[in-house]
Amino acid sequence: MKTPHLVKSGSGYFLSVAISALVGVVSVPVVIQVAGAAAWSALAVAQAAGAIAATVVAFGWPVVGPAAVAAAPNSERGRIFLISLISRAVILVPAAAVAIAVILISVGWSSTTAAALVAGLTPVVGGLTASWFFVGESRPSKLNSLDVLPRAGGTVIGILLILATSNILLFVIGQLVGQLGALAFSWMSIRRRYPRGERVAVRDITGTVAAGGAGFWNAILTSLYQNSPLVVVTNFAGSGVETYAMADRLFRIAALALAPVTQVAQGYVPAAGSHGELLSRIRRTIGVGAGLGAATLVGFGFLAPVLGTLLSHGAIEVPYGISFSLGGAMGMALMSSLVGRACLVPLRKTATLALAATVASIVGLSGMVAGGIAFGVGGVALAYLLAEVIAFTITIWPAIGALRGTSKRSRIEGNS
Repeated sequence: MKTPHLVKSGSGYFLSVAISALVGVVSVPVVIQVAGAAAWSALAVAQAAGAIAATVVAFGWPVVGPAAVAAAPNSERGRIFLISLISRAVILVPAAAVAIAVILISVGWSSTTAAALVAGLTPVVGGLTASWFFVGESRPSKLNSLDVLPRAGGTVIGILLILATSNILLFVIGQLVGQLGALAFSWMSIRRRYPRGERVAVRDITGTVAAGGAGFWNAILTSLYQNSPLVVVTNFAGSGVETYAMADRLFRIAALALAPVTQVAQGYVPAAGSHGELLSRIRRTIGVGAGLGAATLVGFGFLAPVLGTLLSHGAIEVPYGISFSLGGAMGMALMSSLVGRACLVPLRKTATLALAATVASIVGLSGMVAGGIAFGVGGVALAYLLAEVIAFTITIWPAIGALRGTSKRSRIEGNS
């Protein structure tokens, strides 16, 4: 990938992040001021449950889809998207039903239950997104105009409605309308630009799932342990839901801001012209990831408590113990994403991704429940940090092995 294209593509993805992050930041103090911290945290819990179900609906396409689209000729791209849409639509209803059950158990019946259900179902529907398709096309402008802006517009409409009526249900309905609009605009664009090709058969869907099995499982399991902490806090920690909800929201906004780093690296590393250059780019990417990970730990650790107080008008305080635990987890997650998606994929070691997600899920979820019961919110945050450390340790090992193997061969050749 040439440098000018890399910069242009990266700036386009950063623009989409800036729009989403700005709208997300603005909505927090508005909802808390109008509806209260408890009602806002109920929406956050519902959205966390919905995010897990959304990853199941997405079925790993955001992981394996961009590469498939990038490698396919124009005549096949429409068919690829149709296969993805059918495979995801089949999962939508059962995933939504599970999300509803989790939300009802976590939030209970109250005046905010209806709003919580809509808030939770919005990301579930978003599992049908075409955003990964635009990434595969290397068209951030399409991503921004057809996906990001409609969703941001829905949130803005929701903010205006809640300010005008003080009705939190109208706020989340606005977000749902924005999500549905993004899906409609994206689907129409893809259908107009690409033919459907041959008729899609069941074997096309099952074959695609089998080929991308590691990517599917990695996405689902990673989302499970990354989105579960707030649900665990609600059901097992006893108190501190508002505190962790604020820390979790700041965590997601910061993680969203860092997402383009991985997206750019996914184009930069595999574009190497030789195996030697590939390893050099992997080494450089790991170094950049380590620096960004350390900066994330320090930055989020110190800033999250300050921002939490400001955004909640002083109603919610985020302790430094939680902020530094989540800052460390975010740094580890960033490095795992960089190494896993940008480095291990071109090395053809994607099975490691599923292994890392499996072990981290088992250890992380059990640790979160135990930590929440024994130590409250802080125990859940530490268990999540442990899960991300485990995931990174497993993910980095094959990359280190590849780099060491090359260095060893170089020394042998130099001595011969």
